[in-house]
Amino acid sequence: MSLRPLRDRAAILASASTLRAVAASLLAVGVFGYVQYRGSAHAVGVDGLFHIKAANLIRENLPRPWMPPFHWLERTALRHDRFADFHWGFHLLLLPFSWIDPEAAAKAAPVVFASASFMALCFLLHRLSARHRLTWFSVALLSSPIFLMRLSQNKAPTVMLGLLLLIAWAAIERRDTALGLLCLAAGWVYPVVPLILAIAGAGLVCRAFTERRLPWRGALSVFAGISGSLLLHPDFPRNIPFIFMNLSEASMFRAGEFAPLRPRDILGNVGLLSVVYLLSLHQIVFGPRLRRPEAAWTFFILSSLMGLLTARYVRAIDYLPPFVALFAASALDERLGEWIGRLTGRLRPPWLALARAAPVLLLAAAAAAQSVKARDIVARNSASIPRRLEQAARWLAANTSEGEMVVNLSSGDFEELWLYDTKNTYLVGINVSFLRAESPGLFDVYARFYQSGDIQALRKLLQETAPARYLVASDRLPLPLLDAIASSPLFDTAYHDRSCIIAEASDFPLR
Repeated sequence: MSLRPLRDRAAILASASTLRAVAASLLAVGVFGYVQYRGSAHAVGVDGLFHIKAANLIRENLPRPWMPPFHWLERTALRHDRFADFHWGFHLLLLPFSWIDPEAAAKAAPVVFASASFMALCFLLHRLSARHRLTWFSVALLSSPIFLMRLSQNKAPTVMLGLLLLIAWAAIERRDTALGLLCLAAGWVYPVVPLILAIAGAGLVCRAFTERRLPWRGALSVFAGISGSLLLHPDFPRNIPFIFMNLSEASMFRAGEFAPLRPRDILGNVGLLSVVYLLSLHQIVFGPRLRRPEAAWTFFILSSLMGLLTARYVRAIDYLPPFVALFAASALDERLGEWIGRLTGRLRPPWLALARAAPVLLLAAAAAAQSVKARDIVARNSASIPRRLEQAARWLAANTSEGEMVVNLSSGDFEELWLYDTKNTYLVGINVSFLRAESPGLFDVYARFYQSGDIQALRKLLQETAPARYLVASDRLPLPLLDAIASSPLFDTAYHDRSCIIAEASDFPLR
Protein backbone atom coordinates (compact mmCIF):
# COMPACT_ATOMS: atom_id res chain seq x y z
CA MET A 1 0.00 0.00 0.00
CA SER A 2 1.38 3.41 -0.97
CA LEU A 3 1.95 5.96 1.78
CA ARG A 4 1.66 8.89 -0.60
CA PRO A 5 -2.11 9.47 -0.13
CA LEU A 6 -1.59 9.53 3.64
CA ARG A 7 1.27 12.00 3.26
CA ASP A 8 -0.80 14.17 0.94
CA ARG A 9 -3.68 14.16 3.43
CA ALA A 10 -1.33 15.09 6.30
CA ALA A 11 0.10 17.94 4.22
CA ILE A 12 -3.41 19.21 3.42
CA LEU A 13 -4.41 19.09 7.09
CA ALA A 14 -1.22 20.87 8.12
CA SER A 15 -1.80 23.53 5.49
CA ALA A 16 -5.41 24.03 6.63
CA SER A 17 -4.28 24.28 10.24
CA THR A 18 -1.68 26.89 9.29
CA LEU A 19 -4.25 28.92 7.36
CA ARG A 20 -6.62 28.86 10.33
CA ALA A 21 -3.83 30.04 12.64
CA VAL A 22 -2.91 32.86 10.25
CA ALA A 23 -6.56 33.89 9.95
CA ALA A 24 -6.96 33.83 13.74
CA SER A 25 -3.83 35.92 14.29
CA LEU A 26 -4.89 38.50 11.70
CA LEU A 27 -8.34 38.68 13.26
CA ALA A 28 -6.91 39.23 16.76
CA VAL A 29 -4.42 41.88 15.64
CA GLY A 30 -7.08 43.62 13.55
CA VAL A 31 -9.67 43.72 16.34
CA PHE A 32 -7.26 44.79 19.10
CA GLY A 33 -5.58 47.31 16.81
CA TYR A 34 -8.89 48.85 15.78
CA VAL A 35 -10.14 49.17 19.37
CA GLN A 36 -6.81 50.61 20.50
CA TYR A 37 -6.20 53.21 17.81
CA ARG A 38 -9.74 54.19 16.88
CA GLY A 39 -11.01 54.36 20.46
CA SER A 40 -8.78 57.14 21.75
CA ALA A 41 -5.69 59.13 20.89
CA HIS A 42 -4.66 58.67 24.52
CA ALA A 43 -3.39 55.45 26.09
CA VAL A 44 -6.34 53.39 27.34
CA GLY A 45 -6.52 53.97 31.10
CA VAL A 46 -3.78 55.44 33.27
CA ASP A 47 -2.32 52.22 34.70
CA GLY A 48 -0.64 51.52 31.38
CA LEU A 49 1.42 54.69 31.72
CA PHE A 50 2.65 53.53 35.12
CA HIS A 51 3.84 50.25 33.62
CA ILE A 52 5.66 51.80 30.68
CA LYS A 53 7.33 54.29 33.04
CA ALA A 54 8.43 51.41 35.27
CA ALA A 55 9.95 49.72 32.20
CA ASN A 56 11.75 52.98 31.33
CA LEU A 57 13.22 53.14 34.84
CA ILE A 58 14.39 49.53 34.61
CA ARG A 59 16.06 50.28 31.27
CA GLU A 60 17.82 53.29 32.77
CA ASN A 61 18.93 51.10 35.68
CA LEU A 62 20.50 48.40 33.48
CA PRO A 63 22.50 46.20 33.78
CA ARG A 64 20.56 45.78 37.05
CA PRO A 65 17.16 44.69 35.67
CA TRP A 66 14.95 46.22 38.32
CA MET A 67 13.52 49.58 39.33
CA PRO A 68 15.47 52.02 41.52
CA PRO A 69 14.00 52.72 45.00
CA PHE A 70 10.41 53.91 44.68
CA HIS A 71 10.46 57.23 46.53
CA TRP A 72 7.61 59.06 44.76
CA LEU A 73 4.71 58.23 47.13
CA GLU A 74 6.30 58.48 50.56
CA ARG A 75 3.08 59.49 52.35
CA THR A 76 1.31 56.31 51.22
CA ALA A 77 1.67 52.59 51.85
CA LEU A 78 3.77 52.57 48.64
CA ARG A 79 6.70 54.31 50.30
CA HIS A 80 10.18 53.12 49.32
CA ASP A 81 10.73 50.69 52.21
CA ARG A 82 7.42 48.89 51.58
CA PHE A 83 7.01 49.08 47.82
CA ALA A 84 7.82 46.05 45.67
CA ASP A 85 7.56 45.80 41.90
CA PHE A 86 4.33 43.78 41.81
CA HIS A 87 4.55 43.34 38.01
CA TRP A 88 8.30 42.93 37.61
CA GLY A 89 8.04 40.27 34.88
CA PHE A 90 5.55 42.37 32.93
CA HIS A 91 7.86 45.37 33.14
CA LEU A 92 10.72 43.27 31.77
CA LEU A 93 8.55 42.27 28.81
CA LEU A 94 7.85 45.96 28.22
CA LEU A 95 11.56 46.78 27.90
CA PRO A 96 11.58 46.60 24.06
CA PHE A 97 8.79 49.20 24.04
CA SER A 98 10.63 51.51 26.42
CA TRP A 99 12.85 52.83 23.59
CA ILE A 100 9.92 54.57 21.89
CA ASP A 101 7.62 57.38 22.99
CA PRO A 102 5.87 56.25 26.22
CA GLU A 103 2.35 57.08 25.05
CA ALA A 104 2.94 55.23 21.78
CA ALA A 105 4.44 52.30 23.70
CA ALA A 106 1.43 52.13 26.03
CA LYS A 107 -0.78 51.77 22.95
CA ALA A 108 1.34 49.33 20.92
CA ALA A 109 2.22 46.88 23.72
CA PRO A 110 -1.38 45.78 24.49
CA VAL A 111 -2.02 44.97 20.83
CA VAL A 112 1.09 42.77 20.74
CA PHE A 113 0.55 41.07 24.10
CA ALA A 114 -3.20 40.50 23.79
CA SER A 115 -2.76 39.07 20.28
CA ALA A 116 0.02 36.78 21.57
CA SER A 117 -2.27 35.56 24.36
CA PHE A 118 -4.87 34.71 21.74
CA MET A 119 -2.24 32.75 19.85
CA ALA A 120 -1.86 30.71 23.04
CA LEU A 121 -5.61 30.08 22.83
CA CYS A 122 -5.19 29.04 19.20
CA PHE A 123 -2.45 26.61 20.28
CA LEU A 124 -4.72 25.05 22.91
CA LEU A 125 -7.54 24.64 20.41
CA HIS A 126 -5.08 22.86 18.13
CA ARG A 127 -3.94 20.58 20.96
CA LEU A 128 -7.57 19.74 21.71
CA SER A 129 -7.95 18.75 18.02
CA ALA A 130 -10.99 20.99 17.74
CA ARG A 131 -12.35 20.97 14.20
CA HIS A 132 -14.09 24.34 14.57
CA ARG A 133 -11.15 26.25 15.97
CA LEU A 134 -11.97 29.54 14.32
CA THR A 135 -15.52 29.35 15.69
CA TRP A 136 -14.36 28.93 19.30
CA PHE A 137 -11.59 31.48 18.77
CA SER A 138 -14.20 33.96 17.60
CA VAL A 139 -16.47 33.19 20.56
CA ALA A 140 -13.60 34.11 22.89
CA LEU A 141 -12.57 37.20 20.96
CA LEU A 142 -15.92 38.69 19.99
CA SER A 143 -18.35 37.82 22.77
CA SER A 144 -17.71 40.82 25.04
CA PRO A 145 -16.91 44.48 24.21
CA ILE A 146 -15.79 45.11 27.80
CA PHE A 147 -13.34 42.21 27.46
CA LEU A 148 -11.89 43.82 24.33
CA MET A 149 -11.64 47.18 26.06
CA ARG A 150 -9.89 45.74 29.11
CA LEU A 151 -7.37 43.82 27.00
CA SER A 152 -6.61 47.09 25.21
CA GLN A 153 -5.09 48.49 28.40
CA ASN A 154 -1.35 48.23 28.91
CA LYS A 155 -1.72 45.99 31.95
CA ALA A 156 -0.46 42.60 33.09
CA PRO A 157 -3.63 40.61 32.18
CA THR A 158 -2.76 41.01 28.48
CA VAL A 159 0.17 38.66 29.17
CA MET A 160 -1.32 36.80 32.12
CA LEU A 161 -4.21 35.52 30.00
CA GLY A 162 -1.83 33.60 27.73
CA LEU A 163 0.18 32.28 30.67
CA LEU A 164 -2.92 31.01 32.49
CA LEU A 165 -4.12 29.25 29.34
CA LEU A 166 -0.74 27.58 28.94
CA ILE A 167 -0.67 26.62 32.64
CA ALA A 168 -4.00 24.84 32.16
CA TRP A 169 -2.62 23.10 29.05
CA ALA A 170 0.57 21.99 30.82
CA ALA A 171 -1.42 20.60 33.77
CA ILE A 172 -3.71 18.59 31.48
CA GLU A 173 -0.99 17.41 29.08
CA ARG A 174 1.35 16.19 31.86
CA ARG A 175 4.04 18.71 30.89
CA ASP A 176 5.25 19.09 34.45
CA THR A 177 8.52 20.90 33.71
CA ALA A 178 6.71 23.40 31.50
CA LEU A 179 4.05 23.75 34.20
CA GLY A 180 6.65 24.79 36.78
CA LEU A 181 8.30 27.28 34.42
CA LEU A 182 4.94 28.80 33.45
CA CYS A 183 3.99 29.22 37.11
CA LEU A 184 7.36 30.89 37.68
CA ALA A 185 6.72 33.32 34.81
CA ALA A 186 3.14 34.00 35.91
CA GLY A 187 4.30 34.75 39.45
CA TRP A 188 6.72 37.33 38.09
CA VAL A 189 4.23 38.92 35.69
CA TYR A 190 1.26 39.13 38.08
CA PRO A 191 1.61 37.28 41.40
CA VAL A 192 -2.07 36.56 42.02
CA VAL A 193 -1.08 33.32 43.70
CA PRO A 194 -4.63 32.06 44.47
CA LEU A 195 -5.59 32.36 40.80
CA ILE A 196 -2.44 30.60 39.57
CA LEU A 197 -3.03 27.79 42.07
CA ALA A 198 -6.68 27.48 41.00
CA ILE A 199 -5.79 27.19 37.29
CA ALA A 200 -3.05 24.62 37.85
CA GLY A 201 -4.98 22.82 40.59
CA ALA A 202 -8.09 22.34 38.44
CA GLY A 203 -6.03 20.66 35.72
CA LEU A 204 -4.15 18.45 38.18
CA VAL A 205 -7.32 17.37 40.03
CA CYS A 206 -9.08 16.40 36.78
CA ARG A 207 -5.94 14.62 35.65
CA ALA A 208 -5.84 12.69 38.94
CA PHE A 209 -9.44 11.49 38.47
CA THR A 210 -8.71 10.43 34.88
CA GLU A 211 -5.44 8.64 35.63
CA ARG A 212 -6.51 7.30 39.05
CA ARG A 213 -3.28 8.45 40.62
CA LEU A 214 -1.92 11.59 42.22
CA PRO A 215 0.06 13.85 39.86
CA TRP A 216 2.62 14.60 42.56
CA ARG A 217 5.28 15.73 40.08
CA GLY A 218 2.91 18.29 38.66
CA ALA A 219 2.00 19.50 42.14
CA LEU A 220 5.68 19.84 43.05
CA SER A 221 6.30 21.76 39.83
CA VAL A 222 3.54 24.22 40.67
CA PHE A 223 4.88 24.66 44.20
CA ALA A 224 8.44 25.13 42.93
CA GLY A 225 7.37 27.61 40.23
CA ILE A 226 5.30 29.81 42.53
CA SER A 227 7.87 29.65 45.32
CA GLY A 228 10.63 30.52 42.87
CA SER A 229 8.71 33.56 41.60
CA LEU A 230 8.46 34.87 45.16
CA LEU A 231 12.00 34.06 46.28
CA LEU A 232 13.86 34.91 43.06
CA HIS A 233 12.56 38.46 42.97
CA PRO A 234 14.65 41.64 43.13
CA ASP A 235 12.49 43.02 45.95
CA PHE A 236 12.52 39.90 48.13
CA PRO A 237 11.54 39.76 50.97
CA ARG A 238 9.47 43.01 50.68
CA ASN A 239 7.44 41.49 47.87
CA ILE A 240 5.79 38.92 50.18
CA PRO A 241 3.93 41.36 52.50
CA PHE A 242 3.37 43.68 49.53
CA ILE A 243 1.49 40.93 47.68
CA PHE A 244 -0.69 40.25 50.71
CA MET A 245 -1.38 43.97 51.08
CA ASN A 246 -2.44 44.29 47.45
CA LEU A 247 -4.67 41.22 47.51
CA SER A 248 -6.33 42.22 50.78
CA GLU A 249 -6.91 45.78 49.53
CA ALA A 250 -8.40 44.45 46.27
CA SER A 251 -10.82 42.21 48.18
CA MET A 252 -12.27 45.27 49.94
CA PHE A 253 -12.75 47.52 46.89
CA ARG A 254 -16.29 47.93 45.58
CA ALA A 255 -15.92 50.51 42.81
CA GLY A 256 -14.60 50.68 39.25
CA GLU A 257 -13.07 47.45 38.02
CA PHE A 258 -13.59 45.93 41.47
CA ALA A 259 -17.39 46.31 41.23
CA PRO A 260 -19.66 43.61 39.76
CA LEU A 261 -20.68 43.77 36.11
CA ARG A 262 -23.55 46.24 35.84
CA PRO A 263 -26.97 44.67 35.06
CA ARG A 264 -27.28 46.65 31.82
CA ASP A 265 -23.96 45.19 30.61
CA ILE A 266 -24.69 41.54 31.39
CA LEU A 267 -26.56 40.55 28.23
CA GLY A 268 -24.13 42.22 25.82
CA ASN A 269 -21.02 40.83 27.51
CA VAL A 270 -21.88 37.41 28.94
CA GLY A 271 -25.10 36.54 27.09
CA LEU A 272 -23.45 34.51 24.30
CA LEU A 273 -20.95 33.03 26.74
CA SER A 274 -23.79 31.87 29.00
CA VAL A 275 -25.54 30.09 26.13
CA VAL A 276 -22.31 28.38 25.03
CA TYR A 277 -21.51 27.45 28.64
CA LEU A 278 -24.96 25.88 29.24
CA LEU A 279 -24.87 23.92 25.97
CA SER A 280 -21.43 22.60 26.85
CA LEU A 281 -22.53 21.69 30.38
CA HIS A 282 -25.53 19.80 28.98
CA GLN A 283 -23.18 17.90 26.67
CA ILE A 284 -20.74 16.75 29.36
CA VAL A 285 -23.57 15.73 31.71
CA PHE A 286 -26.03 14.10 29.32
CA GLY A 287 -24.02 13.49 26.15
CA PRO A 288 -21.85 10.52 25.17
CA ARG A 289 -18.42 9.97 26.67
CA LEU A 290 -16.00 12.70 25.63
CA ARG A 291 -12.74 12.12 23.83
CA ARG A 292 -10.84 14.32 26.33
CA PRO A 293 -12.87 14.22 29.57
CA GLU A 294 -10.06 15.66 31.70
CA ALA A 295 -9.88 18.72 29.43
CA ALA A 296 -13.66 19.21 29.40
CA TRP A 297 -13.97 18.99 33.18
CA THR A 298 -10.93 21.22 33.72
CA PHE A 299 -12.34 23.97 31.53
CA PHE A 300 -15.78 23.50 33.07
CA ILE A 301 -14.29 24.20 36.50
CA LEU A 302 -12.23 27.14 35.27
CA SER A 303 -15.00 28.78 33.22
CA SER A 304 -17.33 28.38 36.23
CA LEU A 305 -14.70 29.96 38.47
CA MET A 306 -14.17 32.88 36.09
CA GLY A 307 -17.92 33.37 35.82
CA LEU A 308 -18.29 33.55 39.60
CA LEU A 309 -15.38 35.99 39.84
CA THR A 310 -16.87 38.16 37.09
CA ALA A 311 -20.13 38.28 39.04
CA ARG A 312 -18.13 39.82 41.89
CA TYR A 313 -15.36 41.75 40.05
CA VAL A 314 -15.81 43.04 36.53
CA ARG A 315 -12.03 42.78 36.05
CA ALA A 316 -12.33 38.96 36.06
CA ILE A 317 -13.88 39.22 32.59
CA ASP A 318 -10.25 39.57 31.45
CA TYR A 319 -10.10 35.75 31.56
CA LEU A 320 -13.69 34.53 31.17
CA PRO A 321 -14.28 34.32 27.37
CA PRO A 322 -11.24 32.16 26.45
CA PHE A 323 -11.96 29.62 29.19
CA VAL A 324 -15.62 29.33 28.13
CA ALA A 325 -14.45 28.89 24.53
CA LEU A 326 -12.08 26.10 25.58
CA PHE A 327 -14.87 24.44 27.57
CA ALA A 328 -17.03 24.49 24.44
CA ALA A 329 -14.20 23.24 22.23
CA SER A 330 -13.58 20.24 24.52
CA ALA A 331 -17.26 19.41 25.10
CA LEU A 332 -19.28 20.68 22.14
CA ASP A 333 -16.98 20.54 19.12
CA GLU A 334 -18.09 17.14 17.77
CA ARG A 335 -21.75 17.90 18.39
CA LEU A 336 -21.42 21.20 16.51
CA GLY A 337 -20.05 19.25 13.54
CA GLU A 338 -23.11 16.98 13.64
CA TRP A 339 -25.48 19.96 13.70
CA ILE A 340 -23.72 21.58 10.76
CA GLY A 341 -23.74 18.27 8.85
CA ARG A 342 -27.49 17.83 9.33
CA LEU A 343 -28.14 21.38 8.22
CA THR A 344 -25.96 21.35 5.11
CA GLY A 345 -26.98 17.80 4.16
CA ARG A 346 -30.49 18.98 3.33
CA LEU A 347 -29.40 21.90 1.17
CA ARG A 348 -29.03 21.97 -2.61
CA PRO A 349 -25.91 23.46 -4.26
CA PRO A 350 -26.90 27.18 -4.42
CA TRP A 351 -28.04 27.21 -0.80
CA LEU A 352 -25.14 24.98 0.23
CA ALA A 353 -22.63 27.56 -1.04
CA LEU A 354 -24.48 30.29 0.85
CA ALA A 355 -24.48 28.18 4.03
CA ARG A 356 -20.73 27.66 3.72
CA ALA A 357 -20.18 31.38 3.26
CA ALA A 358 -22.49 32.29 6.16
CA PRO A 359 -19.92 31.67 8.95
CA VAL A 360 -17.46 34.04 7.28
CA LEU A 361 -20.14 36.70 6.88
CA LEU A 362 -21.31 36.26 10.47
CA LEU A 363 -17.74 36.46 11.69
CA ALA A 364 -17.13 39.69 9.79
CA ALA A 365 -20.37 41.20 11.10
CA ALA A 366 -19.61 40.16 14.69
CA ALA A 367 -16.05 41.51 14.47
CA ALA A 368 -17.30 44.84 13.17
CA ALA A 369 -20.14 45.18 15.69
CA GLN A 370 -18.18 44.18 18.79
CA SER A 371 -15.12 46.19 17.78
CA VAL A 372 -17.24 49.32 17.37
CA LYS A 373 -18.86 48.77 20.78
CA ALA A 374 -15.46 48.27 22.41
CA ARG A 375 -14.12 51.35 20.62
CA ASP A 376 -16.97 53.41 22.04
CA ILE A 377 -16.31 52.12 25.57
CA VAL A 378 -12.64 53.06 25.19
CA ALA A 379 -13.62 56.53 23.95
CA ARG A 380 -15.90 57.09 26.95
CA ASN A 381 -13.29 55.99 29.45
CA SER A 382 -10.17 57.66 28.05
CA ALA A 383 -8.87 61.19 27.90
CA SER A 384 -9.79 62.96 24.68
CA ILE A 385 -6.24 64.22 24.09
CA PRO A 386 -2.83 62.54 24.30
CA ARG A 387 -0.14 63.72 26.71
CA ARG A 388 -2.86 65.32 28.82
CA LEU A 389 -0.64 66.38 31.74
CA GLU A 390 2.75 66.44 30.02
CA GLN A 391 3.12 70.23 29.97
CA ALA A 392 1.94 70.57 33.57
CA ALA A 393 4.44 67.90 34.68
CA ARG A 394 7.27 69.61 32.83
CA TRP A 395 6.32 72.95 34.39
CA LEU A 396 6.50 71.35 37.85
CA ALA A 397 9.89 69.83 37.09
CA ALA A 398 11.21 73.23 36.01
CA ASN A 399 9.80 75.18 38.97
CA THR A 400 10.38 72.91 41.96
CA SER A 401 13.38 71.57 43.83
CA GLU A 402 14.50 67.93 43.84
CA GLY A 403 12.16 65.74 45.91
CA GLU A 404 9.64 68.50 46.59
CA MET A 405 6.13 67.33 47.49
CA VAL A 406 3.34 68.09 45.01
CA VAL A 407 -0.23 67.82 46.30
CA ASN A 408 -2.07 66.15 43.43
CA LEU A 409 -5.80 66.08 44.18
CA SER A 410 -6.60 63.04 42.03
CA SER A 411 -4.84 59.72 42.54
CA GLY A 412 -5.41 58.97 38.84
CA ASP A 413 -3.22 61.92 37.85
CA PHE A 414 -0.13 60.45 39.49
CA GLU A 415 0.74 58.14 36.59
CA GLU A 416 0.57 60.93 34.00
CA LEU A 417 2.53 63.41 36.12
CA TRP A 418 5.14 60.80 37.10
CA LEU A 419 5.56 59.78 33.47
CA TYR A 420 7.14 63.15 32.71
CA ASP A 421 8.32 64.33 36.14
CA THR A 422 10.25 62.00 38.44
CA LYS A 423 11.89 64.95 40.17
CA ASN A 424 9.01 65.47 42.64
CA THR A 425 7.16 63.30 45.12
CA TYR A 426 3.37 63.19 45.21
CA LEU A 427 0.64 63.09 47.83
CA VAL A 428 -1.45 60.26 46.42
CA GLY A 429 -1.22 57.76 43.60
CA ILE A 430 -2.46 54.44 42.20
CA ASN A 431 -5.33 54.32 44.69
CA VAL A 432 -6.42 56.59 47.55
CA SER A 433 -6.62 53.54 49.85
CA PHE A 434 -2.82 53.54 50.05
CA LEU A 435 -2.91 57.10 51.45
CA ARG A 436 -5.59 56.09 53.95
CA ALA A 437 -3.57 53.07 55.10
CA GLU A 438 -0.34 55.01 55.71
CA SER A 439 -1.49 58.55 56.61
CA PRO A 440 -5.06 58.44 57.93
CA GLY A 441 -4.86 62.03 59.18
CA LEU A 442 -3.90 63.34 55.74
CA PHE A 443 -6.55 61.16 54.16
CA ASP A 444 -9.25 62.66 56.41
CA VAL A 445 -8.28 66.18 55.34
CA TYR A 446 -8.12 65.07 51.69
CA ALA A 447 -11.57 63.44 51.98
CA ARG A 448 -13.02 66.56 53.63
CA PHE A 449 -12.26 68.60 50.53
CA TYR A 450 -13.80 65.98 48.24
CA GLN A 451 -16.93 65.50 50.32
CA SER A 452 -17.76 69.09 51.24
CA GLY A 453 -15.60 71.28 48.99
CA ASP A 454 -13.83 72.72 52.04
CA ILE A 455 -11.14 75.01 50.57
CA GLN A 456 -9.55 75.41 54.01
CA ALA A 457 -8.83 71.67 53.86
CA LEU A 458 -6.55 72.30 50.87
CA ARG A 459 -4.56 74.85 52.87
CA LYS A 460 -4.25 72.31 55.65
CA LEU A 461 -3.01 69.71 53.13
CA LEU A 462 -0.26 72.09 52.06
CA GLN A 463 0.62 72.79 55.69
CA GLU A 464 0.70 69.08 56.60
CA THR A 465 2.88 68.26 53.60
CA ALA A 466 5.22 71.26 53.99
CA PRO A 467 7.36 72.36 52.30
CA ALA A 468 4.81 71.54 49.54
CA ARG A 469 3.97 74.68 47.54
CA TYR A 470 1.81 73.51 44.68
CA LEU A 471 -1.40 71.57 44.29
CA VAL A 472 -2.56 70.07 41.01
CA ALA A 473 -6.29 70.12 40.24
CA SER A 474 -7.15 68.41 36.96
CA ASP A 475 -10.33 67.85 34.99
CA ARG A 476 -10.77 64.58 36.90
CA LEU A 477 -12.18 66.69 39.73
CA PRO A 478 -15.88 67.67 39.68
CA LEU A 479 -16.31 71.03 37.98
CA PRO A 480 -17.63 72.80 41.13
CA LEU A 481 -14.45 71.86 43.01
CA LEU A 482 -12.26 73.10 40.16
CA ASP A 483 -14.15 76.38 40.05
CA ALA A 484 -13.87 76.76 43.84
CA ILE A 485 -10.07 76.46 43.68
CA ALA A 486 -9.72 78.78 40.69
CA SER A 487 -11.89 81.49 42.25
CA SER A 488 -10.65 81.24 45.84
CA PRO A 489 -8.64 84.20 47.16
CA LEU A 490 -6.64 81.66 49.19
CA PHE A 491 -4.83 80.45 46.06
CA ASP A 492 -3.05 81.96 43.09
CA THR A 493 -2.99 80.13 39.77
CA ALA A 494 0.62 79.45 38.86
CA TYR A 495 -0.10 77.42 35.71
CA HIS A 496 -3.17 76.36 33.77
CA ASP A 497 -4.10 74.62 30.55
CA ARG A 498 -7.17 72.83 29.21
CA SER A 499 -6.59 69.80 31.48
CA CYS A 500 -5.51 71.21 34.85
CA ILE A 501 -4.53 74.14 37.02
CA ILE A 502 -1.55 74.30 39.34
CA ALA A 503 -2.31 76.53 42.32
CA GLU A 504 -0.11 78.02 45.02
CA ALA A 505 -1.25 79.39 48.39
CA SER A 506 -1.52 83.17 48.05
CA ASP A 507 0.33 83.77 51.32
CA PHE A 508 3.10 81.18 50.86
CA PRO A 509 5.00 80.28 52.97
CA LEU A 510 1.99 79.20 55.00
CA ARG A 511 1.73 80.35 58.59
